[in-house]
Amino acid sequence: MLLTFKRESFVQEIIEGTKIHTLRPDPNDRWKPHMKIHFWKGNPRNVKQNPYFFGNGIVFETPRLHLYDDAIEFIHMPASIYKPELRGKELDRFARNDGFKDWKAMKLWFPGIHKNMKLIFWSDFEFKIPPTSAH
Repeated sequence: MLLTFKRESFVQEIIEGTKIHTLRPDPNDRWKPHMKIHFWKGNPRNVKQNPYFFGNGIVFETPRLHLYDDAIEFIHMPASIYKPELRGKELDRFARNDGFKDWKAMKLWFPGIHKNMKLIFWSDFEFKIPPTSAH
């Protein structure tokens, strides 16, 4: 399944292994463990975004969570690197693992309260093209 990213920095962080997951709404519960991921910068259906494919991966786990202004509460947490509820400095760590400088920067990306989001962890990332390509 396609997993698209708007920020160029996310591409580099995924390739370097510092961005290890992404938050997405998933109202139809499409993302499941063991699915193949096709990583794209931009949406390949919108050529104006100058999209490009940069790798493949496998969905490792997909816990659901509620994202609040000052906390994250996991609805179902399989064996993961996070506790069932995150607060304080734990939120900065979570944000860095998602490609942001800190929790404050992540909240700006996700304004307001988002309930019932899905955290998509990946594994087996395979790099496909140089991040400094002409794209």
